Amino acid sequence: MRAEFFDLNTATRIAPTPNPQDNDRRLSDLRTALKGAAPSLVRDLFPLARFQGNEARIGSADGEAGESMSIVLSGEKAGQWFDHNPVADVREGDLITLWEMGQRRTFMEAVEDLELHLGLRAGAKWTGPVYKAIEQAAKTPKPPEPTKTLEATYDYVSVEGEVLAQVLRYRLSNGRKTFSQRNERGEKKAPLVPPLYNQLGIYGRDTVVLVEGEKCAERLIALGIPATTAMGGSSMAVEKTDWSPLNGKHVILWPDNDEAGRLYMGRVAEHLRGRVAQVSFVTIPQGAPEKWDAADADDQDVVSLLEACAPKADAPRARGMRFVSVEDLENLEPPEWLVDGLVPRKTFGLIVGPPASLKTFIALDWGLSIAAGLSWQEKAMGSGHVVYVAGEGHYGLAQRVVGWKRHNQISAPLERFHIVPQAVAMPTGQVDELIALIATLPEPPVLVILDTLARTFGGGDENSQRDMNAYVAAVDKLRDATGAAALVIHHTGKDMERGARGSTVLMGAVDMAVSIKREGERLAIRNGGENGGKQKDAEEHREIVLRAVPYRFETNRGVPASTIILTPYDPLMNDDGGLDDHKTPKQRKIMAMLEEAGEAGLFAQEIADRATKRNTGNARQEMKIIVEKGWAELFSEDGKMKWKIV
Repeated sequence: MRAEFFDLNTATRIAPTPNPQDNDRRLSDLRTALKGAAPSLVRDLFPLARFQGNEARIGSADGEAGESMSIVLSGEKAGQWFDHNPVADVREGDLITLWEMGQRRTFMEAVEDLELHLGLRAGAKWTGPVYKAIEQAAKTPKPPEPTKTLEATYDYVSVEGEVLAQVLRYRLSNGRKTFSQRNERGEKKAPLVPPLYNQLGIYGRDTVVLVEGEKCAERLIALGIPATTAMGGSSMAVEKTDWSPLNGKHVILWPDNDEAGRLYMGRVAEHLRGRVAQVSFVTIPQGAPEKWDAADADDQDVVSLLEACAPKADAPRARGMRFVSVEDLENLEPPEWLVDGLVPRKTFGLIVGPPASLKTFIALDWGLSIAAGLSWQEKAMGSGHVVYVAGEGHYGLAQRVVGWKRHNQISAPLERFHIVPQAVAMPTGQVDELIALIATLPEPPVLVILDTLARTFGGGDENSQRDMNAYVAAVDKLRDATGAAALVIHHTGKDMERGARGSTVLMGAVDMAVSIKREGERLAIRNGGENGGKQKDAEEHREIVLRAVPYRFETNRGVPASTIILTPYDPLMNDDGGLDDHKTPKQRKIMAMLEEAGEAGLFAQEIADRATKRNTGNARQEMKIIVEKGWAELFSEDGKMKWKIV
């Protein structure tokens, strides 16, 4: 069975009652009570647990002594547990699920047991299973608290010599080992973005061996072999580690000889493909004992095992390439959309337009809708956290956001919309700082908006292929690290018809692009390639026409303010967003026809057939009035007169 994750803050597996709200309230009350009771309850139920700082360590849900499961004792996450064994059926949960698993109860039984013990349900708690389990646990002889001795300290150092993190390995008096992590500030917690070990030793090397644990890495380093390990090993999510020092290299994976090690290295291999030149696996010798690793191998074994992984001298290297079958292509899932039909998830996107074309308003409208869980212009949207890098300043942005909330009647805080109030020079080390900041969010974002390319480009030249390649690589690094789509706002050049400013590397790299054309209040969002747009893996979206409507409101301080709200474009609407009473019903009908025809326009006979009962003279008279009012214009096509909307 594969590892199963669920959100313990929202999961509702309680038996239904006539009022579903009662279920949620009941479960919420129990989880709140368990947070407060977590320290004493864990100590009472698990006498063999080892307590260290704010967590308790046990070997299993049955309460055996061990280190594989950790339980948070206090704070917002009190009562949450995590199984560090990567092959565990269930990896994460709360005290309800821990009691359910350890006592072989159903979820509903576990809820009722704990409610009784905590006084949330009528009855004497000493009659319940929890109280009886505590009584039985009290009879269990408690082993002496093990002492620990520091065996080794491992510094994670950057190529520049900066200490990024530390790992301390301790030997317990009961024979077990334990580890403690320090971040770059020396605090007793893992860094936000765990680094790789021995970065200077693997810098500039074509082939690197990745092992499990610093002890194994040091064993190979002592033999002159460029080796590294990931901080936390198999207990750390693969996606969190910064693997960039391995880019372009031949990486040899040496797993520990157990199921957890093989599973972990398999996940690493999948993550690295496409980033490194080649991935190889060390073949564990037949007869090697369980948990055998690089530190156990003798010198000759190390040499022969790694030689077997070397690419053939006369064979071209695949450089990260792989085959897919026709069946793989046939079974490809369609794109998942953040903005239906326009912005796919996890992609590199671009909004491009001249100054004052309202590019930022469109990006902001998308981002706020996703963060608030709203649709956009009747389109389905993704939902999740959004990061907005306000490179052009956040003061004007504040007024736009407040106006958007007022217009959409949202009074609650937008807790999933996060603004970075300064420019970020992406091609420099600042992209790593941005990734580290994003890692502090409660959930990974689904969208990161960079406003604008010019303000996030750093000191490079937009027209330089080399500098633009560096920018693209930084955006890709951001996407890889966060799993989010990246949407960049960019300007056109002096010749607006030629599209995005700067090197063509940018348009070649993006997965999607839309160009913005503004004519007064009329705003066209164009995804077609002929209009400076792009859609790499789906059909190009038809042009979307919106209307920019002034919106006036008062700030929280009662100060009058205004912004622009984007609404569906209707040629029959006046400047205030209402029906234009100066148009006759027939004129409104003609205007709607012209809007539908777009730039192609209509001949008099076409207008007459649908609007004036085929009376061409009547149609021409109506069109004369419409042109005089400035609502449409006359032009010639092949010697014949046509009309189109202004």
